[in-house]
Amino acid sequence: MNLHIIFAWLSFIILIALLSLYPLRIYIENHKNISDNTLYSYSFIKKYHKILSLLLFIIILLHGKLAMQRPNIEAILCFCFLILIFITYPLRPKLKKHWLIMHKVLSILLILTTIWHIIASKV
Repeated sequence: MNLHIIFAWLSFIILIALLSLYPLRIYIENHKNISDNTLYSYSFIKKYHKILSLLLFIIILLHGKLAMQRPNIEAILCFCFLILIFITYPLRPKLKKHWLIMHKVLSILLILTTIWHIIASKV
């Protein structure tokens, strides 16, 4: 197995973990009997959200560097959405309550283009 494929799947797993933060929070808020595993997963992802995001960025850069034979539109879009998510973070004070909405919308766009990228790559 090529190293870029390992990076691809590792980045996908981290992305899914990061994107599960909001649904996990909603689930925890709306249910009384929450398993310890669910609470631990939520706490871990929340605590290490920034570190996991930075790790995701680095792994995606490595994946792109190793896999890039020719640019494809879905990979470029994935990377652009990831950069936009990172750019909005320091702009939180200026964006105020709109920041979280932008963060969620960009995250949804990122996962959709990632799925498109996986399908188009035939992995």
